Amino acid sequence: MLYEMLTGEQPYKGEQPMQIAFQHATESVPRPSIRNPSIPEPLDELVLWATEKTPDERPRDAKEMLDRLRQIERELGISPLTAPPIAPPATTKAFSDSVDITKVLPGTLASTAPTVTVERQEDNASRLRRRTRRRRSRGGWLLALVLLLAVLAGGAGWWFGSGPGALIAVPPLAGLSSFEEAEDVLAEVGLRAAEEGEHTREVAEGVVIRSDPEEGERLEANELVTVFVSLGPQLHRVEALRGRDAAEVRAQLESLGVTVDDDESIFSDQTARDAVARATIHPASGADSYRCNDGCELYDGDSATLLVSVGPVPDVSGLSVPDATRVLEQSGLDVDDELTRRHHESVAADRVIGIADRSSEGNWRPGETVRLIVSDGPAPIEIPDLSDGSVRNAMDTLTGLGFRPTTLVPEFFWDIFSVQRTDPPPASGVCAAPRCGSSP
Repeated sequence: MLYEMLTGEQPYKGEQPMQIAFQHATESVPRPSIRNPSIPEPLDELVLWATEKTPDERPRDAKEMLDRLRQIERELGISPLTAPPIAPPATTKAFSDSVDITKVLPGTLASTAPTVTVERQEDNASRLRRRTRRRRSRGGWLLALVLLLAVLAGGAGWWFGSGPGALIAVPPLAGLSSFEEAEDVLAEVGLRAAEEGEHTREVAEGVVIRSDPEEGERLEANELVTVFVSLGPQLHRVEALRGRDAAEVRAQLESLGVTVDDDESIFSDQTARDAVARATIHPASGADSYRCNDGCELYDGDSATLLVSVGPVPDVSGLSVPDATRVLEQSGLDVDDELTRRHHESVAADRVIGIADRSSEGNWRPGETVRLIVSDGPAPIEIPDLSDGSVRNAMDTLTGLGFRPTTLVPEFFWDIFSVQRTDPPPASGVCAAPRCGSSP
């Protein structure tokens, strides 16, 4: 009956009485709040207590159940609502002339009793529903909070149990001064270290370059981390560079990490055009530069200077001064306006003998200024004093000096006659035959 009062329907339903009886015998009465969610939990419990299948588990009597109901009222903060009495409408009794019949007529006259206005008060059901909604709202927030805490607890358990929180992040190692220092850092967080060398010119020898896995990656405890330690610049051995094509040498050096400065050109009569005449290495360490003409050892990061041949200085001997000037300027040399003149046994006068020596040691380079040496012809020969000597002796001496001497004395008498004079006379400077054709 209490269940039906709370929900408006009976707990058991069926098309046949036997079906309802079977449910009474085998099934428990469901909670009223299933049908009416506004019913508070204490009333649910009261209905379940009163409908237990075992008699000993039910209230002993109606008083015990009533006491429990009053206790629920106090717990829920409600009390029975008693409506104030309302004055009944006035009635008029009419008496018939006959004393045997007494009738009570309905009120046909306006009632003279005062009208009573009754203030409508909230009944217990409304109050229960309001309090139930409030409790259910608080219960919903509490349930959401519990679920949130459960999710957070589960997430924390996953993070630190099998998620990223359970793994160890690789600490920063780059820049440490030695492998031993990196090994200690990894051991502190529970990781192992393995050393591997790597050539580099950016990091000093012995300093840690990087790690594999990299910094920040997460590993399981006791996993291995490879620590790369700098071996310094890579050492290379190159074969002879002199005489090789300059473009080929440049490509080879750059592939080894060597910076090649802009090529410098020189004139060389020993090296073909566009070939390396001289190679100089400049160590990145700051050590003294050295030649690498015939092969050498060098390091990644060093620099090199190549002197590339543009061929020999043009040979202008025997040319006129204008022609020699044009040839030299076309090869990249400048020609000084001032000339150097000297005698030459085989180069005719006013013809170019060659160019003067460079003021400093080394090969001529394009853009430098050269001075021409121009011939004044053969140097004159001074005629010796041949007087008091035999004619044969004079003839032999003059012939030995390059002259073609002549005499009026027959050769038969050259040993008998002596020289009286010569023409030109002694101490005269003349051009000797056959250079000049002179005949003293």
